Amino acid sequence: MTTATSHHGNSRQIALTLTARYASSWGSWEGVRELVQNWHDGIYDSVSQRGLSLISKYEVMFCEEKTDMFCQVFKACLVDSDTLKEVILGRLIYKKLGSKLYLINGCTELHKKILLLGYSGKSSNKEVIGQFGEGLKVGALALVRNGHLVTMETSKDRWMFDLIHNEEFGEKVLTVVVTGIV
Repeated sequence: MTTATSHHGNSRQIALTLTARYASSWGSWEGVRELVQNWHDGIYDSVSQRGLSLISKYEVMFCEEKTDMFCQVFKACLVDSDTLKEVILGRLIYKKLGSKLYLINGCTELHKKILLLGYSGKSSNKEVIGQFGEGLKVGALALVRNGHLVTMETSKDRWMFDLIHNEEFGEKVLTVVVTGIV
């Protein structure tokens, strides 16, 4: 899926082989659905990365943490069924002003390999839905095509998804503009 990397200043571009027309029936709702599903799957994967089993005394809970006229916050946490102690795994924040959605999962590390169509680092956990390695890319494409800004931060980089004309293909393709985090 990754075809060419070009450097521009402090950023570089990774062109993906998804044209602007791919999955043209997908709108913003489908794009958000895919990104939220990836966040959800990342929460479950982070539990197994901690060496914990949900068959034991732990359970993942998703619940509303705060709602007011400006913002809705949901948390994902690992709960010890014996002590009821919570460990926050991530948050989903929707800021109504500006219609911004933040999906935060500090326990999941993203590698550039996830930009490859067909690559999935997800476990075989029964709670994890994604496994084919296409949801993130197609979801981001649907959102960008519908005028939404899609950015992701990894431990090292910031990724901005955009539709950019690719000279090699003569088409606009989904491209990830990678910049370092300062």
